[in-house]
Amino acid sequence: MLQLAFIFAFIISAAATTFGLLLSNNLRKQHAGQTIFSTLLYEQIFVFIFALYSIWGFIFFKLIFSTEVLSESLVEKISSVQTIIAIPFQLFSWWFLIQLIFELVQIKNIRRNSTLVLAALIILLFPVYWFFFKKSAFHFSIFPLYCIVNSMVYSFIFITLLISKKTLLKKNTKLIAALFIWISGLLLSAGTLFYSMHILLTLVFIVLFFILNLWPVLIIARFVSIAIELPTNQVDQDFEALSLFYEISKREVEIIELICEGLTNQQIADSLFISLQTVKDHTSRIYLKTQVKNRTQLANLFRKNS
Repeated sequence: MLQLAFIFAFIISAAATTFGLLLSNNLRKQHAGQTIFSTLLYEQIFVFIFALYSIWGFIFFKLIFSTEVLSESLVEKISSVQTIIAIPFQLFSWWFLIQLIFELVQIKNIRRNSTLVLAALIILLFPVYWFFFKKSAFHFSIFPLYCIVNSMVYSFIFITLLISKKTLLKKNTKLIAALFIWISGLLLSAGTLFYSMHILLTLVFIVLFFILNLWPVLIIARFVSIAIELPTNQVDQDFEALSLFYEISKREVEIIELICEGLTNQQIADSLFISLQTVKDHTSRIYLKTQVKNRTQLANLFRKNS
């Protein structure tokens, strides 16, 4: 019975991971040029790498290298090292998560501000840990460290959403989304402190951990209102505005202008003093960003106002 429960938990974990990665990747492909979807994909990648490695990797290690094969002290030491190795994945997950929220509330200098916020929370971790867990049964354990940082990250997200004046969330959904995110984060944090107390609690925590970490995909797909569709009248759009919309680089703009003038790839290469292969590489990236298939569609899309 216990083996079936573990198999069921693993299936749910794998299904949640697959769902999160596939949906976020599809959103990124459908809405090329919107950085929020790339941030979403990276957050999902790192959080599930952390989850699979730190949770299921730990479980499989315990099953393979039981105390009958290795000494109990050696197993614990190796498990601790394995957990430490997984920490960078969680740090990147938090970093992208903060970036995602900053993009939702349209804050500038997103990467720099995300780095500063995460660094500040990590620094704040030590006095909080000392105050709450100094004399607790969890002292010298890594679980309260995760609990504290995760709680602070989600509390910061909750407050940021509530006080923000500009947001990409649909009207009248900001409070619902903020509460949903905050409660998910607190459940994830609290679960780390108690999941090892009983095998059933462990399985419940594992399933909840993978399911609750799907909230960024669900929130973005369900509650975000963003100009993700192409302009209704592409021909009349300003060239520069379209370039910003599709995040076209300066070099790519130069190539698009020459394509619109009817130049071949070789003529473009000669005009810009770059190799033919470089022109082809830039053109491929332009096609990917703008979701067009050929030069004619690209020229029609970026036709300048007369």
